[in-house]
Amino acid sequence: PSHAIFVLATTEAHKMIPTITSRCQRFDFRTLTVPEIASKLHEISKKENVKADAAALDLIAAAAQGSMRDAESLFDKVLTYMSGSGTIKPVSEEVVRDLLGLIDLAIISQFVDLLVEKNAAKAISFLHTQLEEGLDPREFASHTVPYLRTLLILKINPELRTIIEQGFTAEQQQKIQQQAKVFEGSHLTSNIKYFMQAEEDMKTASIIQLPLELAIIDSCRMVQR
Repeated sequence: PSHAIFVLATTEAHKMIPTITSRCQRFDFRTLTVPEIASKLHEISKKENVKADAAALDLIAAAAQGSMRDAESLFDKVLTYMSGSGTIKPVSEEVVRDLLGLIDLAIISQFVDLLVEKNAAKAISFLHTQLEEGLDPREFASHTVPYLRTLLILKINPELRTIIEQGFTAEQQQKIQQQAKVFEGSHLTSNIKYFMQAEEDMKTASIIQLPLELAIIDSCRMVQR
């Protein structure tokens, strides 16, 4: 019928054969930024009569990595948990972080500051403090590497703001940009290699945090030579 519209969705448009693409209108969709997702989540919270802190919504939006569908799914999970007693309780940043198992990026940021300072003693002490408080060393490593990678890209080209707009809150973006300016390029590149290797070595290490400790020492020793 004339009113029917067929929509084909794919993440591999290059595999579509010409017979099909020549008969289609093509629309390329980009990933959404944290403010865009958070704004939509705010609308949802208003419709559902839910009180949610702006920081909590930003955290969910950042965790969604540019996907509105994932953000709504995460938000629904939070609301389900908060409505256990029948009435939905206010959604706070702390609740979201605990429920979704998210690492506070402020921890990674503080750790990176110590790497910038090339202070191995303080960096190892900071790591031990976090582990004693229950932080999983594997999670720590898995968040440190992409964080350093973001700094590297911004170091190479400060204009590539989209890399931080999709996964970080406004406050986090500002901090990351500051760190990218002061982190030495060669030091940053070496750091990524050291912590990537540490992440791999942790899979078989008898002392789980040892690869991280060695990565810290190698990072600071490399600069002092």
